[in-house]
Amino acid sequence: SGAGRTVCASNLSPNCCDRAIFDLFAKNTAGKVVDIRLAWSANKAARECRGIGYVEFETRDAALRAVREVAGKPLLNRKVEVVAVQPSVAFPPRGGNRGKKAESGKKAASVAAKRARGDRARSPSARSGMGRGGGGGGGGDGATDAKAKPTRCILLKNMFDPSAETDPQWDTDIADDVKAECEAKLGPVSHVFVDKESKGHAHLKFGDEATAARAHKALHLREFAGRKITCEFQCPREYDRRFGLES
Repeated sequence: SGAGRTVCASNLSPNCCDRAIFDLFAKNTAGKVVDIRLAWSANKAARECRGIGYVEFETRDAALRAVREVAGKPLLNRKVEVVAVQPSVAFPPRGGNRGKKAESGKKAASVAAKRARGDRARSPSARSGMGRGGGGGGGGDGATDAKAKPTRCILLKNMFDPSAETDPQWDTDIADDVKAECEAKLGPVSHVFVDKESKGHAHLKFGDEATAARAHKALHLREFAGRKITCEFQCPREYDRRFGLES
């Protein structure tokens, strides 16, 4: 397990790659990087980093140094954000074509693609498998009558373009991304649903209103995979009814 030895890097350029991440973290921490998992776009024809990834070190001290020394460093014209991944946050499982194993020393050895069911780490993420109840139809923003007042539920808009997605599980990939980043940086996420029939909508339910309020502040007008997203609060009662959840 990488508990305590893993950091989450975000605000990465779409052109970011394992080699660039390895060089940045190894140079600034003097610690051994043992694994790198970047979140990749589902469109294999235009493979781009989704702006987030996980870096695992050999020791906890090296991970702590990474948070102190790498945060704010420039990489491909962006300032990298770095936070420690809490032990309670599950590290993205390997599978699919998620990323590559970090290299140690001069050779950069590619490793089993680990897309973590697609790009988990989320940009804003929330990765709990959201029941698809009532998902359909592109449309509706769902329950947004409470958007002016903080609630446990939020709606993220413009997170993706469904017409550009080709992977059969791209909606799961994005949900994993969102949940992973939100839990790493903000707090527990109890439910996530990515509406693949919508214009980029992702619905999230947090453990409490305070966490949801932090999420709203952190995610509203933030870029995710090159797209500027907006965030609105949703009515918990309507949210639960739509997704078949117990209040």
